Amino acid sequence: MTHEVSVIIPTLNRRDLLVRAVASCVAQKNLRGEVIVVDDGSTDGTREAIEAGGFSRGDWDVRYEIQARQGACVARNRGLAAADGEFVKFLDSDDELLAGVLSEEVALARATGADVILTGWIEGVWNADAG
Repeated sequence: MTHEVSVIIPTLNRRDLLVRAVASCVAQKNLRGEVIVVDDGSTDGTREAIEAGGFSRGDWDVRYEIQARQGACVARNRGLAAADGEFVKFLDSDDELLAGVLSEEVALARATGADVILTGWIEGVWNADAG
């Protein structure tokens, strides 16, 4: 097992939101992780944005896989089959992780022996044109 956590992100034509989602993953500290982006047939330059993003650094690796459009469930399962992390987190391509959340989730799972950790979310609104 190479990574402590694998984050699987299925996506379809959400290039700009996906870049934010991936950036929020690789910004997580104190973990060896991987992000597996499974593109369900995007036509908006998703691949180019991920390849140009320079995300694989430090303790995080980013992998990109593409498939013919089959839906998010198939994309999640493909990512799961490719994952090598001790733990797996599913993240939608329009979501972002808060700083430190993965370390907290992994610590809780290890301390309790839990098979599943469910966490909440915070809804936010921002001006997408402002960056």
